[in-house]
Amino acid sequence: MPAVNGEFDVKLLPAPNASLTEGCGIGRMTLDKRYHGPLEAEGYGEFLSYRSAVPTSAVYVAIEKVKGTLDGRHGSFALQHPSIRLITALYKNENKRYMARRSDPGRAGGGAVPWRHRPDRQWR
Repeated sequence: MPAVNGEFDVKLLPAPNASLTEGCGIGRMTLDKRYHGPLEAEGYGEFLSYRSAVPTSAVYVAIEKVKGTLDGRHGSFALQHPSIRLITALYKNENKRYMARRSDPGRAGGGAVPWRHRPDRQWR
């Protein structure tokens, strides 16, 4: 499968937590993203995070629904963005993205697509 590259803009806006998670370190935001390049799309989702008392230790997960056009094919797909950052004797930062297979069968997101976000707000 050929790889495609592009850029994205994202807005994260604070959102209220569920009453059970108030004051326990869990945060919630809404996600509003625009993709540019071969994938012209809009993405909307939810971002949940936890940051411990140690500033370099955190986890997050986001679920995003992306809808747009890739190489002239219109469709949509869902993404999961999990990450964990732990500082111990060794630094470990895992960032992976997963696309839900068949999240919109027969459309742009109907098959497996390698997916990576880079720190410079580019995707590939």
